[in-house]
Amino acid sequence: MSIVNTVRGNSHEEIINIIAGNYITFLYGVASMNTYYIKGETGVGKTAITRLIAAEVHKRIMADPYLYAKYPELSAPMPYKLIDGASADVADFSIPVVNHDGGYVEFYGNKSLGLHTHEPIVINIDELTKMPPPVMAATHTALSTDDRMLGHIPLHPLTLVILTGNLTEERLGDTLKGHTANRIVPIKLRKPSVQEYVEYAAGAGYNHYVIGWVYKTPELLDSFTDPDYDPLQNSKIWNPKNGGAVQCFTCRSSEKLSNIAYAYLGFHDDNGNQVKGMMSKSEALSAMQGAVGNDAATDFMAFLSYRDKMPEPEDIKADWKTAKITDDPIAHCIVVTQALGWCKTAQDCDAFLNYCTRLMNKRGNVNEEAVNMFISKGREKLGDTIFDSEKFRDWCLDKSYINSKHVPKV
Repeated sequence: MSIVNTVRGNSHEEIINIIAGNYITFLYGVASMNTYYIKGETGVGKTAITRLIAAEVHKRIMADPYLYAKYPELSAPMPYKLIDGASADVADFSIPVVNHDGGYVEFYGNKSLGLHTHEPIVINIDELTKMPPPVMAATHTALSTDDRMLGHIPLHPLTLVILTGNLTEERLGDTLKGHTANRIVPIKLRKPSVQEYVEYAAGAGYNHYVIGWVYKTPELLDSFTDPDYDPLQNSKIWNPKNGGAVQCFTCRSSEKLSNIAYAYLGFHDDNGNQVKGMMSKSEALSAMQGAVGNDAATDFMAFLSYRDKMPEPEDIKADWKTAKITDDPIAHCIVVTQALGWCKTAQDCDAFLNYCTRLMNKRGNVNEEAVNMFISKGREKLGDTIFDSEKFRDWCLDKSYINSKHVPKV
């Protein structure tokens, strides 16, 4: 592991690969199964990433003929179960039931976790270090390598257990005791880079102005743990060392901001029709302050002046040659992520990709970074529809992004 990874942590992609890779290696029988503890600061996406890990594991099994044949019980995605450690009770795992005939006590698993089915599942134990002592004791046996149990109920041998929690530096009580730490493998999830955030947010359908704002304001992704972080210069992010404003910008709260932005600015429906906004400016600002704090909300509202630079989707569809254009790369980011929302047909894609030939960078060349984002995320969001776009196929073939045999014939 590099010094950078040791200090700042691993990316979302690296975390997914570490845990999924270890699980697949376990399935091949050459290694035992580690229990990983993903630690990261508030709102960085720790819980969300565990669902992506579960999906990646299933994807790899389905792509591996050997594993697919060896483990028929894994042919369907494993059910995902989330345990909130801070509010968990031992009865959430199992309860003792008296067997009067036999004169002993036996434990029955809680149906909500699915332990009674004795089938493989993915369990995310969140807020591990905030568990009450009796619950932590009942969890310890699930962290072992062999004969794992949760509250006296045996876990299926293929069950994947993932732990998540906050950084010790956040002063939220997240300190591992030695006997617990030695059973698990802690790995730190860092904040995403601007490029990583933009790619994820575009794929997840976040509002294009929120994405453009983050692209323009990379300090939103700073961490209070960075050696050069200055709280006086950046009051928008989570900083427990300075009182820790509850409402601030995080990856998690940016999704809430995106929801508000859609309701304020309007959006395109499934048919590509414009739906007008439903909030006044003052109402939107109040909601935004509740989502990301006063400083970040005020800054985002000021950023919305970029709307004056943006072309209307209807103008691009009607005549891409005359639609409003700008050489501002931030505006390019916004217009591309917006297009991912309104491009519904091959004709829409053709019009937008033609329009992209007018998006020039400061060197006077086509902004290929912007086009590449549309190409990549368009394939994910639009599926087969985008392959009907002649301009899409031409661009991909010209750049050797996809082999010609993968492009449907006209």
